[in-house]
Amino acid sequence: MQESERIGGIQRLTRAGARLRLARGANATLFTLFVVGIVVLLNVMLAQRPLRLDLSADKRFQLAPQSRQALDRLRQPVTLYAFVFEGTEEAERLGDLLREYRLASDRVRVRMVDPDREPTLAQKYEVRAAGTVVVEMGSNYRKIEPFNLFTSSLYGAMEFRGEQAVTRALLELSGLGGSVVYFLEGHGEGSPYDDYSELRGYLEGEGFTVKTLNLALTDSVPDDARVVVVAGPRTDLAVQEREMLEAFVQERGGRLALWLDPLPNRQLPQVDGLLATLGVERVPGVVVDPGRALFGDALSPVPELRWHDVTSPLIQANVGVVLPGAQALRAASGDRVTALMVSTDRAWAERDVSGQRWQRDGEDVAGPLELALAIQREEPVAPATATSEATSAASADEASAQPSEGETTRVPVAVVVGNSTFARNGSFAFQGNRDFAANLITWLAGQSEMVTIRPTTTPLPTVLLTGRQARGIFYGTTLGMPLAVVVAGVLVWWRRRGL
Repeated sequence: MQESERIGGIQRLTRAGARLRLARGANATLFTLFVVGIVVLLNVMLAQRPLRLDLSADKRFQLAPQSRQALDRLRQPVTLYAFVFEGTEEAERLGDLLREYRLASDRVRVRMVDPDREPTLAQKYEVRAAGTVVVEMGSNYRKIEPFNLFTSSLYGAMEFRGEQAVTRALLELSGLGGSVVYFLEGHGEGSPYDDYSELRGYLEGEGFTVKTLNLALTDSVPDDARVVVVAGPRTDLAVQEREMLEAFVQERGGRLALWLDPLPNRQLPQVDGLLATLGVERVPGVVVDPGRALFGDALSPVPELRWHDVTSPLIQANVGVVLPGAQALRAASGDRVTALMVSTDRAWAERDVSGQRWQRDGEDVAGPLELALAIQREEPVAPATATSEATSAASADEASAQPSEGETTRVPVAVVVGNSTFARNGSFAFQGNRDFAANLITWLAGQSEMVTIRPTTTPLPTVLLTGRQARGIFYGTTLGMPLAVVVAGVLVWWRRRGL
């Protein structure tokens, strides 16, 4: 009897253990199905409404605010074609970029096209090379060649400028871009196709059209000119040329960017006459500033920036602008001229440039010296018109901030910089030089709210470790973490063994 009871007890315990294991297995299965279901549901939800968060310091994985503004002003659907071969670096970079445009606007459609598989489509848009992007809006389209997407930087590295190019095409197709900037030539000025090619590339990427202008071969500044840049003339203007530039500014509302270098013992009466009409005059001599200079070179001042629409982004970013070999300026008429850059009070304008040692004497003009000036003027507000699409697209807040008819508003006239080297290719990459050059032209063109797109740079993040820290990371990842997993597994096995 006792033996049968003992056997019965063992059988009951065995059945109870089996039921317990079955219950645990069922719980584990249900829990696994529950987790898998949650993951699938989250994937479906995120596929419908993607949630993206860019945690990089410079927000390199998202579109610039200016590109989003251009997308917000789209009035009809846009198709972005990328003609690339699958698996190439171009396909990956362009695919990532165009995907950002599609996610940012419901009006954007993206197609990745293999030109070998769809030759008819490639022929339709006259695509001749892989890596080409076509931006199509309605019956119009813009084709972006590969060399406008991938360019070489000054240091030989390949720079991807796809966002500037695509946004520029969107602006042109929307009728929001296309201001023409002329670089004057014929007096030893720098060329936008050589000395200022980096700047030209940026301006074109921001919706401008850059051309050259020789006033000796025409009778007026072209009608399509919005801004004329006089970049470092080495000889004086002719009288007729000065008169044409004055008429361009005073009668047609044109804008000037004058970048003037010190030219010791050389007179430029026509340039000085043009400056006089703007309320500016040059200070003789070369600026020597031992107070703020690039690597201690007093002839390469890094002046203090003053708050202005042109310079405020640079001040907020805490970057400087270097002006190697600068000319000081002076405002002859006060209220319409604003200083953008000022030297320290230790600076002076050295008139004797024949020596190798710079020492201030009685003939030199003492600092602080003004090195860049912005000129504006008051103009009556024009009556409201039907206006362009751009104006109609402005927000209500922006519209309410504008002066009304009958009032006056200050409009840009010119920016005079006592240096032309800051925007040349050799100095263009220094801290804020690039942004200052691009910003002053966009401000003059009246498009500062539209374009200040900078290329996507991808500097490699670096971490400095001591030898002890490096050894700790090595042993922690190669020994510590695997050992922790093994120990945890043994503990789980030991615990279950006792159940």
